[in-house]
Amino acid sequence: MALALATAMALAAATPAWGAGALPLRAGDGALVADGNTRLVVTCEQCPDTKLITATLQIENNSGTDCITVQAIAAALSFDERVAPYAWGGGAGQIQNPIFGYGKSVADGAEFGKYCRALPYLGENGYGDQIYFDTFGSQYIRRDGGGGAIGAKIGKPAGDTNPDLVIAPGQTAGIAEFYFMPVNGEDSLDIGMIGHCHERDPAELIWATPMIAYGATYLAASPEGMRPEYACAISPGSFKVHVRRPLPVGADNAGRAVAGYDAGTMEWSYEEGGPYENGAPAVKHEAHSIYVRGKEDAGYSGGDAIFGDYKKYVHSEARVDFAENAAPADYGAVDAALAAAGALDRQLYTKASLAAVDAATAAVEHGLGIAQQAAVDGFAAAIDAAIGSLAEREPITSIQIDSPALTPVVRGQTYAFSVTLNQGADDDDIAWTVSSQEHAKVNANKTVTILNKTGTAALTATDPISGLSASITLKIP
Repeated sequence: MALALATAMALAAATPAWGAGALPLRAGDGALVADGNTRLVVTCEQCPDTKLITATLQIENNSGTDCITVQAIAAALSFDERVAPYAWGGGAGQIQNPIFGYGKSVADGAEFGKYCRALPYLGENGYGDQIYFDTFGSQYIRRDGGGGAIGAKIGKPAGDTNPDLVIAPGQTAGIAEFYFMPVNGEDSLDIGMIGHCHERDPAELIWATPMIAYGATYLAASPEGMRPEYACAISPGSFKVHVRRPLPVGADNAGRAVAGYDAGTMEWSYEEGGPYENGAPAVKHEAHSIYVRGKEDAGYSGGDAIFGDYKKYVHSEARVDFAENAAPADYGAVDAALAAAGALDRQLYTKASLAAVDAATAAVEHGLGIAQQAAVDGFAAAIDAAIGSLAEREPITSIQIDSPALTPVVRGQTYAFSVTLNQGADDDDIAWTVSSQEHAKVNANKTVTILNKTGTAALTATDPISGLSASITLKIP
């Protein structure tokens, strides 16, 4: 057997004549009790320090339009031999020994309440009344060598005039928590401890929770409907079990990274609850927190004969706290390297080798702390290496414009002229000028535009390093 919960919901209404059960299930007044999108989820989570296991029952109203109205919930959990109910308060807090016989009723509601508690829920109408365990003998605990079970009907006492629990569309209501402890005080919670309870043999039926009967799980529209002789809807697919486990991440303050982070399965945010981003977290230099969560959790598994695939692991959002980088890194070597790069006579070197220097200087990240000194030293080394690898330009010893000495041009047109240099030289820094700004202009892209005036103008190409130049005459008819 395994730690599990199965539940049924009951709506407060006059008892109608019930027909064959089907979803959506409604009360006599038409109010929704459950439909095919209703989910009763038990989320199990373990405290890493105390090893306490908390199993929380929640009702998810996934209807797009209707509220769910609840008066009572019948709950039954089964647990395997590795865990036992644990008194969370009002008692000695010891692991419950197997002193209860099979199907043992616990008449004392206060005694039973040591092992669980109902959760207050603020419904759609603003009521914060707490649904709680009644004291009419329906609660029970049993535990034997193969595990055990714990269950009760959760609801309002007779005569309570407070409104029923109303769950609006898209909302989730926490109903109750059950507490367990590993028998050896050490075991970690795993999905093998989890499973919904169903009993096929009528002789072994746990009547304290009559919604579990003959292997079928019921959602009931009235308190009477929780008995097998009343018709109600059978919906094994409504019941799910989630086992929550923390993400294995932590703060690497020295490396300014989230240790254990896997970009393939995780996403991160600066804010609790998102919005979340993909890729590696961008850790800042000041003190701050990064929130990490798992991406889409895997599908359900289990292969149960009644419930099918109904259980899976889910991940908690993890908060990773980073301390401030208090001591700054030493940027002396970086400053020297940047000064050397800025003092270069860029006309002496090839365009490609200068690009490597520019890339190294652009990669410098300022404001790092002493913990990132190695990274800071790497910035300086990269700049120095790029400067050391600079390739000098081939000196220009001859230059000629690739156009006739007297070149006819047309007013209003643009022209791109080229030059022929000695072998190995490049024309990246050749400067183009015209003798008359009234006849033509040259832009930064070395494109010549002929203006609307007749006459002639000299076009000159000059190497700024050697001073060599060549000219042609532009004839503008």
